[in-house]
Amino acid sequence: MLGLQCMLFYIPRIVWQLICCNRTGTDIEHLVVVAHQASNAAPADRSKLVSHVTASLKGMLYQHREYRHGRVLEAKKRLFDACGLLVVSKRLGTWLAFTYFVIKLLYLTNSVGQLYLMQRFLGFNATLTNFGAKLADYMLSGRNWEQTRIFPRISFCYFADLRQLGSTNRYVAQCVLPVNMLNEKLYIFLWYWTAMVAILTAFSIPLWLMRLTFAKSRVRFIKKFLRINEQFHRSDKQLVKDFTENFLHHDGIFILRMISMNAGDVITSEVVSELWKGFYAEHNSTEPVGPEPSAPLPLADHNEDKALEKNHMARMNYPTAYLFSYSPIHTKMSGVDFISLYNKYQLRKFVGVDDWVDRLSYVYSVIILLGFTVLVTSKTYLFSPIACHMPTAPQGANFKKYVESVCWVLGTVPIRENESIPQNGRTWEELSEKRRINYYQWVPFVLGLQCIMFYIPRLVWQSISFNRLGTDLNLLVSKANQALLEDTEEKSRRCIEHVARSLERLLFVHRDYRKGVFSDVRRQMTSYFGFFFVSKRLGTWTVFAYFCIKLLYLSNAFLQLYTMRILLNYDTSLFLFGAKLLRALLTESGWNDTLFFPRKAYCVISLRHLGTVQNTFAGICALPINMFNEKIFTFLYFWISIVMTLTLLSIPAWFIRLGTQRWRTAIVYKYLRIHPPDHMRDEESPKNSCESSNASSKLDDPGVRSNVDKFVAKFLRVDGVFLIHILTANAGDVVTTEIVNLLWRAWVQRYAGRLEWEHPSLCESDGVWNHPETKAQTLSASSFDEESDLRGRHDPAKSSKAHVIQSSASRQ
Repeated sequence: MLGLQCMLFYIPRIVWQLICCNRTGTDIEHLVVVAHQASNAAPADRSKLVSHVTASLKGMLYQHREYRHGRVLEAKKRLFDACGLLVVSKRLGTWLAFTYFVIKLLYLTNSVGQLYLMQRFLGFNATLTNFGAKLADYMLSGRNWEQTRIFPRISFCYFADLRQLGSTNRYVAQCVLPVNMLNEKLYIFLWYWTAMVAILTAFSIPLWLMRLTFAKSRVRFIKKFLRINEQFHRSDKQLVKDFTENFLHHDGIFILRMISMNAGDVITSEVVSELWKGFYAEHNSTEPVGPEPSAPLPLADHNEDKALEKNHMARMNYPTAYLFSYSPIHTKMSGVDFISLYNKYQLRKFVGVDDWVDRLSYVYSVIILLGFTVLVTSKTYLFSPIACHMPTAPQGANFKKYVESVCWVLGTVPIRENESIPQNGRTWEELSEKRRINYYQWVPFVLGLQCIMFYIPRLVWQSISFNRLGTDLNLLVSKANQALLEDTEEKSRRCIEHVARSLERLLFVHRDYRKGVFSDVRRQMTSYFGFFFVSKRLGTWTVFAYFCIKLLYLSNAFLQLYTMRILLNYDTSLFLFGAKLLRALLTESGWNDTLFFPRKAYCVISLRHLGTVQNTFAGICALPINMFNEKIFTFLYFWISIVMTLTLLSIPAWFIRLGTQRWRTAIVYKYLRIHPPDHMRDEESPKNSCESSNASSKLDDPGVRSNVDKFVAKFLRVDGVFLIHILTANAGDVVTTEIVNLLWRAWVQRYAGRLEWEHPSLCESDGVWNHPETKAQTLSASSFDEESDLRGRHDPAKSSKAHVIQSSASRQ
């Protein structure tokens, strides 16, 4: 049953892959993989990977263009104008997007079918919603599962007409089913998990409909990336609409959105920029421009130069046929998917966009809980967790094993040494309702659930930071940390330059280029409320999201303590529970007195016989599993309490670091004083300590201080200062000093004094770049991808040329 469900969940994926490869003429998944690799590649490889994605996408769109004529085609176009995405046609650019919606419906149907399949498999005759509600009701009320008849732990087996020596006998056997202890937990989790997947899939369908069916949404998506690259002008509105509707179509927008979700906005903006340049050149030329052959795609191993040259020649000779082949990167990625995921989440190096307090939750707590889970699971299911003895019991070789299984499944009743044992059934029932302990079998699953809960905030933080920021911040922090471990100065410098270049690109892409009354109000609100006013363009989104993750870590720790209290059936407050555990440890009182983890308890079993009164037997059981449980939960309670306290204290610490402009500027001054930039040093002075003092005195100059304040407020902003703190925590002061110097040099050489950076509300951003040629000239003069600029070799001629272009553009 579980294997069938596994196959059913993967069938839509296989269908989607086959359709994409066979009908689109290229491997869409491969393009997304290459785009994701480009986001983490070195500058030289990055440009080649982006060129490959752009050329392949351009080739696909060119091959799918509409070149036919006739009345049928005209009628089809009129129907397309009226119905849009419902008219399925590869030539009209709707086939891929429509097929994706069909696959979405297939995922939704599969999830609902899985719920129905589980309902029929378990023999539940009511509706699906009643099934889930009944499961929740039994869990919350603590009712025994045998009453539900879904997962019975004790049942009867009737043998009719058992023949023996000419006579026919009938027997009734009472059976215990410990396997249902696992089945009930598996199907409870699977039901709610499948229900959640079905709900999220249902919500994603209208979201994608809004993204792809509305023309304004598609045009707005393209305008966003053109504005990021400063390639949009108000006079090009109609051209942008033609680019979106007649060149990209629905399928092109769909692929670009997929690239944006998997590779980030930075790579997507470069792909859109290349496509726009080709479309703009074709629109302004007399002859149509066909698809360019794909750029050379570097292999994962950079030493394979011969294979790379052969790969490039094959593309140049057969550019169209290459779209149907598998690239080396695609082949290697399919074999290392799990390893790539392992490295992405940095489970080995423990380096990421977080502080040491966060690592107490998602690293050390996860490791501790995994060890405890393995220990308790092996003791529970591989060895004997309970041993029972009954002074008076029926004869039978298997009765002792039956008693131990029943007592383990139904739970036991602890009784203190100074208390008397009940003598009748009613007294046993009253005591059992108050003290019955049946959480033993839940301990491995609860520990596993706690382990997952401690890691969920980490996954949420990585997902939202990558999807919203358009780059992998954890990879940048890991690259900065790698600079400390390199064996040569050249390798270390390359790592530092890569991080600085990526951060500069990220800050450039997320700059505030909007204008208007609403944008001015947003800027004013940010000046009043700081990072509590959330905006990616105003540089507060990352910090606000991080504080939300901090609160999620805090809430998770508190919920963990509450879960342990509920599991152990403790009715008083949470803090009294910890105090009682601590008092039991200090006074060395027996755990039987606390009744939390009794090592000896009693069990009452009722046996039914045909035609006779029900017989009741009482036995005493030893619970060696509680030797582990008592120590595990005591340690976990105090460990989680410490983690919760430290997480709570770390929140105001981050408020102090990022809450005021003074503290945000202080850390930048700190690193500029540690290693003053080249332009602040006196070139004629000797290389001694006086040079550093002269540079520090220049930092105290009012003009320099004003420029540093603008660097922090306009360029870095709160998110940039937050990333500097993260780099300090993960890579140290030495590497962070070099990165801050490179960012400061980029600000001084390329951005300081530009109206669109210091006063965006006064700058007509849509009028600065009137033509792609003007933008290309300016970017060539001030490209932040040039390593010479990051190394400090400033060319005055280039800067003066950029200033002239900027001034002339501003006058326009």
